[in-house]
Amino acid sequence: MILELAHFRIISHGNDGFEAAFSIAQALLVATPGYLGHELQRCIEDPCEYRLPVH
Repeated sequence: MILELAHFRIISHGNDGFEAAFSIAQALLVATPGYLGHELQRCIEDPCEYRLPVH
C-alpha cells in the first residue's frame, strides 16, 4: 500500500473557503484508480496547517 501525505498551509482566516473547496475537490481523489481512503486533518497547534494522508 502507498501512503501519500500532503501538507497545506492556508492563509489566516481562509479555513472555511479551503474546506469548502476541498469538499468538492475530494471527488477527484475518490475517482483515482487504486484509491483506498483519505482524511483531511487540521493541526491543533496551528489552525492554518492541514495534513492529508491518502491511501
